[in-house]
Amino acid sequence: MIRLMYMNVTPLSDENTFNFFYKNVSKYRQEKINTFKQRKDKNLSLGAGILLGSALKDLGLIEKNMLYKEGKYGKPYFENEPNLYFSVSHSDNKALVAISDTEIGCDIERIDNIDLSIAKRFFHTDEYNNIVGLHNTAEQQRQFFSFWTLKESFIKATGFGLKLPLDRFCISIDGENISVSCCDTDGIYNFAEYSDIPDFCVAYCINGTVQKTNLECKNDLLLL
Repeated sequence: MIRLMYMNVTPLSDENTFNFFYKNVSKYRQEKINTFKQRKDKNLSLGAGILLGSALKDLGLIEKNMLYKEGKYGKPYFENEPNLYFSVSHSDNKALVAISDTEIGCDIERIDNIDLSIAKRFFHTDEYNNIVGLHNTAEQQRQFFSFWTLKESFIKATGFGLKLPLDRFCISIDGENISVSCCDTDGIYNFAEYSDIPDFCVAYCINGTVQKTNLECKNDLLLL
């Protein structure tokens, strides 16, 4: 079982709308929201909480009643639902949530102008060479963010987060076949990418078999 959902959080810029939804998410999510200083970031964090709440509701669960704990490297999990896993991400004005019955990580990134020296510094050498080997600047930018979302989703799925340096593992893309080489993890990790949202890259990584589920747009959740 995999659910992958996103929303545009712009409506949360309205104070009344923000306050209504803020009061209806868990204390854990409220504390996450409160760590951000910028309103834009607060909106994104709240949007992730709203999406997660919707996915849980479809499973007969209430987000406010979930017992959140964090693993060794800070990855959150449900203590009262140990066989249910989730991951959140956000970029620009979009929030993304993945929920599954096995370990999962997701990421969303807006495609923008990027200094490729970042890839040279932080990515695996093979990934960097793959990017600069493309002659079109637009293709290089898209490939950079494709690698970025795949790598972020992998470190989230493994639970290592940034404790696993991005150059310690290599993502290989051959058409729709995506694989990872890494000596630091156990398990078999697989990936899925989405280009449904213009100007954004979306990916998830799972410890198990990929299910090419639909990327669900849930903007209607913010209609009061």
